[in-house]
Amino acid sequence: MKFFNPKAIYDSPDGDNCLGKTYEFTKLFTVGGLWLSSMEMLALKRPTNAAGIATRAATFALPAAGIGATYASVSCLLGSLRNKDDEINHLIAGALAGSIVGIKSGKPMVMLSGAVIGGLAGYFPKYFIVRGFDLLKWNKPITKEMAFNWDHDKKSYFCERTKVKEPTNY
Repeated sequence: MKFFNPKAIYDSPDGDNCLGKTYEFTKLFTVGGLWLSSMEMLALKRPTNAAGIATRAATFALPAAGIGATYASVSCLLGSLRNKDDEINHLIAGALAGSIVGIKSGKPMVMLSGAVIGGLAGYFPKYFIVRGFDLLKWNKPITKEMAFNWDHDKKSYFCERTKVKEPTNY
């Protein structure tokens, strides 16, 4: 059993399985926020008691959980409202999720930068998956052949085009 399925947001069309997608992304981003807080505590801040550690962990983990929940729920909500399974849902969801960084900092330029970066980070994976590219071969384990292959010009192991499904939402 995997801790996180990176294709969970793309396994079903936008608008379906909203609760499962939101749970997976909230879990992923919360763990990422806890990891960032632990790195920050190791490198910069040295809390001396349990309350200080919990406060520093919450400083990163709660906004990160909000980012994950916002991205998954907005992309799913837009899919059900627009009745389309496309990149625009993920662009808007990524922009809203990225703007949470700016809300936390209180600076409008940080909010704008977070929205642009988050929007692009949401748009491009969906763009490539809709067009049949299997990014980083999420379902295939890394083998010895992948690591020690000298025929670089003959096969790419990181971005391979698969058969494109016929769209159903015209």
